[in-house]
Amino acid sequence: MSVGLFIERLHEGRPLVISGPTGTQLSLPEHDVPTPPPLYSANGLLTGHGLAATGRIHDAYAAAGADLVTANTFGLRNPYVLESQGIGPERAREITIRACQLAIETAARASRARRTDVIPLGLGTSIENCYTPEGVLTGSQISAAQERHAANVKAGGMDLIFYETLPNSDEALRALLAAKKAGLVVAGLNFFVERQPDGSVALQSGETLRDALRPLRNFGYLTVGVNCGPDDVTEDAIGELKDLTNRPLAAYPNGLETPPDDTPDSAPLHADTDRREIARTARRLLAAGVRIIGGCCLTGPDNVRDFRALVDEADAPESAVKGSFVNARLTR
Repeated sequence: MSVGLFIERLHEGRPLVISGPTGTQLSLPEHDVPTPPPLYSANGLLTGHGLAATGRIHDAYAAAGADLVTANTFGLRNPYVLESQGIGPERAREITIRACQLAIETAARASRARRTDVIPLGLGTSIENCYTPEGVLTGSQISAAQERHAANVKAGGMDLIFYETLPNSDEALRALLAAKKAGLVVAGLNFFVERQPDGSVALQSGETLRDALRPLRNFGYLTVGVNCGPDDVTEDAIGELKDLTNRPLAAYPNGLETPPDDTPDSAPLHADTDRREIARTARRLLAAGVRIIGGCCLTGPDNVRDFRALVDEADAPESAVKGSFVNARLTR
């Protein structure tokens, strides 16, 4: 049911708003769930306190107007990291299933409360660290890990999985094959791109977006896009993707600039992009034709509320748009 509904909503009517990050929300004082490496957001699934906080975060995103609620499964994809923390295959499967169920439960409650369909998505990414891949795993190890993660997401009751922050086309290809084997439909394939010395944008691997898409062209993923980059990089990448594909586009930039290369993984992150500027970026991305809009690191429910207002304004009378809360803040 959710697959057909997602496809219908994707191609008809307003763009879709996707929920924001879980990890950087968990570490806020109101939730008080530490998210140190190497598990990051998966720390929110290991205790009753963390599970309750994860559920509240999902609910907050849905109440703010998210059409798509992503499960907190980003940190559960690498079995070698999980095993180093005492989490074996069976426990990883149990945790992933519970993470999916939390998102499904939130989507069901929000659908009833808002009288509109809110769609849950499983979440996946690269097996190695998506920002600084170590290159220590073989292709067969990566494929096996992607297959295990996809199978666990499917066991959690999901029909759709969204892959984000992918650093290279090889990992994307292995993720697509794993999803197909598990019987999952790939709702989205988002790449992690960076600004290059010559001013262009490219994947963390150095591949251009054109080169990255070439080996994936025969697969049936439903959207393609970018996430976890600064607003200017995100906008440039979307501009390129418009010329490279006919698939619907997805974008969710960060609420912070990219930290320096020598920043420790354990260092706290601080939002340094004004909420109004994030909304301005979202408006430009929507004008460029993006069909799934959201925010990545250090965005939150307030940003989702802004995205919801921007999407809703597209169908509002001009007089209502001129007087709206979001429009007033953007023009100050």
